Amino acid sequence: MNNTVSVVDVGNNIDIDVEKAINLAGGFSPFEGSTIAIKPNLCTARKSSESGVTTDIRVIEGLIKFFNEFCKRAQNNYSGSG
Repeated sequence: MNNTVSVVDVGNNIDIDVEKAINLAGGFSPFEGSTIAIKPNLCTARKSSESGVTTDIRVIEGLIKFFNEFCKRAQNNYSGSG
């Protein structure tokens, strides 16, 4: 299995940074009908997201926005191609 990881500095617009990280890792191209699961590391209340132990909730929000927009675009492409 070949895995790719990307790391980006987070600026003022985390949504853009999340999309940049996804694109640097090779983009997002699921098979039609795929299910998307997000598994954040939120296992401890004692560590902040700055520690690197816990996922910054803004990243999760950015991922959800990215996937929602991706699915809307894909739906428009499928419905307009018939």
